[in-house]
Amino acid sequence: MPFLEIEGKRIYFKGEASRSGMWPVILIHGAGGSSNIWLRQIQALEENFRVLAIDLPGHGYSQGNGEETIEDYVRFVSSWLEALDLREVFLVGHSMGGAIAMTLALFFPEKIRKMALAGSGARLRVPPEVFAALDKDFKEAIRVICRYAYSPHFPTYFLSLGEAEMGKGRPDVFLKDLAACDAFDICPQLSQIQVQSLILCGREDRFTPPELSLFLRDNLPNSQLEVIEGAGHMAMIESTSNFNGILARFLGEPISA
Repeated sequence: MPFLEIEGKRIYFKGEASRSGMWPVILIHGAGGSSNIWLRQIQALEENFRVLAIDLPGHGYSQGNGEETIEDYVRFVSSWLEALDLREVFLVGHSMGGAIAMTLALFFPEKIRKMALAGSGARLRVPPEVFAALDKDFKEAIRVICRYAYSPHFPTYFLSLGEAEMGKGRPDVFLKDLAACDAFDICPQLSQIQVQSLILCGREDRFTPPELSLFLRDNLPNSQLEVIEGAGHMAMIESTSNFNGILARFLGEPISA
């Protein structure tokens, strides 16, 4: 498995670090998640792009205890990109990963060629009851969160797989992620971000509802919005074909790096 040491931590990522000659697509997961949410996107894109999906510190196979703020994650991802000598990347972020992507685009626009934001927002407020539930009974909280994250129409069998995957995470890291999301607010700086951006949102997303994506579209220059019908917060899993098709069209025809 590919690991890279960053700031004294062994960081795991999916993809071939040594692969060259193609534009790099960087996939960043959301709060409490891991690179596993991107398995179907990796499979769809890897023929034409150099696809890398990171496990953020304290997530998946990566060492660490998570980070305190979105800015801390941005610093870390920036260091990881530099260690891999990656420039002008296509950046794709889900939920908290979208917050990381937007902040990267604000501070390091030269690193990003295009950016896709899936199920994200300029503010990511977390209801107090979510913190209380996670602190009280982690397994039950994960069950409730997953049922809220996916569309009510998503098959129960696949929903149980989502619960099992999210349940592998550490409660303390998940709580830190949610605190970082709750403190995130990039609204005043959105107009400064000039990176060409795709905004993706499931029509039935209850965590980051379409209103947040509409706000991004209206306030993020050089952006476009695609709403995926029948999908919730996990559109890349719930409606894989539609999600991948929209993303591939946005990334454009394969070109040499």
